[in-house]
Formats: sequence, C-alpha cells, structure tokens
Amino acid sequence: SLFGGEFDAQKAMKSRSAARLATQFGVPFDRKPTSMTVDMKYIPGPTYWNEDKVVQPTIIDEPDAYLVMYRNDEGLLDGYNVLTSPKIIGKARLKHNVNPDGSDCPGAHPIHGLTAEWKTVKLEMEYPNGDPDPEILKNMGYSLIIGFSSSWQGADFRGALDSQFYIDNIIIECEEAEE
Repeated sequence: SLFGGEFDAQKAMKSRSAARLATQFGVPFDRKPTSMTVDMKYIPGPTYWNEDKVVQPTIIDEPDAYLVMYRNDEGLLDGYNVLTSPKIIGKARLKHNVNPDGSDCPGAHPIHGLTAEWKTVKLEMEYPNGDPDPEILKNMGYSLIIGFSSSWQGADFRGALDSQFYIDNIIIECEEAEE
C-alpha cells in the first residue's frame, strides 16, 4: 500500500482491529481536486485468500486506487472509514465489483481492465452533496487522501500474496483557488 498520512507500526502489530486504527489517512489541502490521472499496470497474485486464510479459487485479486477529500475538523480518517466516513465530501476510485448497498463484493472478473501492460487511468472526482466550501478550503479545513493498494480488500485481510501493482506519473488536477 501507498498512501498519504500517518502509520503507527507498533500499534498495528497488536491486532487486526488495531492495524486498521494505526493507519491515519490524509493531509490538509486547500484546492478542489477534479481528477487523478495515473499510469498503472497490475499482475494479480495466483491465490486469493479470505480473512480466515481460506483459499477462494474463483476470486481474482484486484488493486485499488482512490482520491478522497473529507472535512478534517475531527481528525484523520482511519482504516475503518477511509472510504465510508460521512465526513467525505468527494471521492474518485478505481472501479470494482460492489454490492447493492455499495460495500465491496469480491468478483471473479475484475472490471477495471488493468493488465501487466501499462495503462493510463483517469479517475474523476464526484461530489454528491455539492462542492467544497471555499472558506473551509482556504482555511485548510479539508484533507486529501491519495491511496494505492495491491489488494483492494487488504484492509479486511483479504487478497492474494504476490499481487504486483505498479504506478507512475500521478497527476492530480484541481480547480484554481479563489482569491
């Protein structure tokens, strides 16, 4: 995994739940992101394991890439709420198989189209409840998360060992700041 934020390795070693809390995501940001473009290639590991260390032969591992903007007045997001917190105001994420309620659903056929060949992917930010407040932006009241993982469900201890996710040329496009 690669992300912007903080990680407490000693806390992470205590338990699975502590590991998710040991990861604190985001850095203060004063612009409105519109998209993230990144060159990617991906080779899934040969065997997908669930959180109970049981092989899931019909599931192919997938990578994850996301850009998240959230209100930071109550601290950083963690491994439990990095993609689901009600403080999130905008998000761009690599496409995945999801359940009707929006939760992650491992699939036999990843839908993002990544292969072992380089591909340029553009993820568009969505702001379902409207744009960021300009005053809050100016005062660094939002934080931005950039995250990449070779197993998109790795935080839930699901994935394939030896999955390889390569990224290069990350570009985050933003609207011009208001004066």
